[in-house]
This record gives sequence, C-alpha cells and structure tokens, in this order.
Amino acid sequence: MNWYSILNEEEQTYMNDYVKAEGSLISLARQYNLSYRKVKEKHEEILSKIESIVQSQDVQNPATVELFSKGELSLELADILFSKYRN
Repeated sequence: MNWYSILNEEEQTYMNDYVKAEGSLISLARQYNLSYRKVKEKHEEILSKIESIVQSQDVQNPATVELFSKGELSLELADILFSKYRN
C-alpha cells in the first residue's frame, strides 16, 4: 500500500495541485485564494500524515490503515496501534 492511497480525497487533490504548481506554496496560495500561512499549515499537516504512514508501512494492519484513511481513527490512536504491531 502506498502513502497516496491513504490520503483522503481533499489531501489527494492538494498533492496533485502541489505537483502541478511545481512545489510552489505561493502558487497554491493564489490558486486556493488563501494566505501563504494557511497553505503552509495544510502542507505540513499532510506531510506529517505521510511521514507517519511511511514510517509504519512495514507493520501496518490493513483495518487500521483503512479506518485512518477514512478519518475514523485519529493519528494518535493509529500511532499507538502501529507501535503495538511493531513490538
């Protein structure tokens, strides 16, 4: 399972737009009509989610991943469950 498939639809759209904007958060801020700060916060939030997914990818439980991707499981609880599988 790859990290992209874990993102929700809004996050996938953001990542697609980010790639199309060649990584320019300023361009995204203009596109979304948001402040640079708001776009940067969203960007960091998504990157944090991706990093968490990548770090735990080798021990993921498919049910946990599915609940997390649907937003039915918090990042904190998913981290706890993933750590249980690692041990």
